Amino acid sequence: DLTNLYMISGSNQSLHQNIDALSVSRNVNSKLHFADHAPAAGLPVPRTEVYCKRAIREGDADGLFSALPNGVMVKLLGLAGSRNVFAVDSVADCLDQIAEYDDGAEILLQEKLDLSQWREMTVDLTITSQEVSISNVRQILFAGGKWVGNYISPDLEVPDAHKEVLMQVGAYARHHGHVAPEGINCGVDYFVSGDEVIVTEINARWTGGLFPAEFLRRLSITRPAVAFFDMVPVAHSDAVRTFQRKHLFLASGDEFAYVPMGFTPFATEIEGVEHYFVWQIVVGDFASFVEEKRRAFAKDVFPSADLILEEALS
Repeated sequence: DLTNLYMISGSNQSLHQNIDALSVSRNVNSKLHFADHAPAAGLPVPRTEVYCKRAIREGDADGLFSALPNGVMVKLLGLAGSRNVFAVDSVADCLDQIAEYDDGAEILLQEKLDLSQWREMTVDLTITSQEVSISNVRQILFAGGKWVGNYISPDLEVPDAHKEVLMQVGAYARHHGHVAPEGINCGVDYFVSGDEVIVTEINARWTGGLFPAEFLRRLSITRPAVAFFDMVPVAHSDAVRTFQRKHLFLASGDEFAYVPMGFTPFATEIEGVEHYFVWQIVVGDFASFVEEKRRAFAKDVFPSADLILEEALS
């Protein structure tokens, strides 16, 4: 059976024909559902409050912003991907960022943790009716306030204190119906500081980081790796393919190796230039990869790689 909860979506309803499973998917993946139910389940979460846009404009959230000096994370409901999450410093900043939304739109506001004390991580759990297990662990990479990729390494371990909380999250997802006899994936975003854990979000589906982790496992790669999205001007396609072939992972002892995972089959115009997006893993020395790509290309080829090196991995 190839259908799992990733496929159970509104857009795929003609495939799965399962209203009950669709309801589970929408509930367990909902940020609002998690904000409402996680505290009662005993899960450690940041301070979180939900307001409609009108209420924020009328001052109902002023006290929350005053109580959170490190800033506030804004999470827009009903949208997929990391671009629906961003940090703001004030009510005015928040209103500016959500200007395009209707007054009735629900906005989730969450405490922003001090990154000098906390490190953001993510795991994929496999949930069956008998057990919950960890299939991989990754460090989340941010640059320019946006998610840009994942750092994956054998050195990243899950201490027992963290694992205990993550197992509770898996049990929570299973309690709300996210389970399959053959096992089903559930991503957990969380912050750690010593033995402390704070859970910020669950993604009860296939996650973007699951695929690179599986690539690395199936290729028996044990070196540290960075998995990330980036973009390439269409005019540089041939040169990029040559670069990819030159550095393609062949289990060699090079400073870095390139593992391609995918690309968009259509062009996207950005500032008058057609681009396509690529999804890849760089194994080994990421700084060497960036140095080599800078020698080979102009700045508009793999620009996110520069941000990752300068900000996320610094």
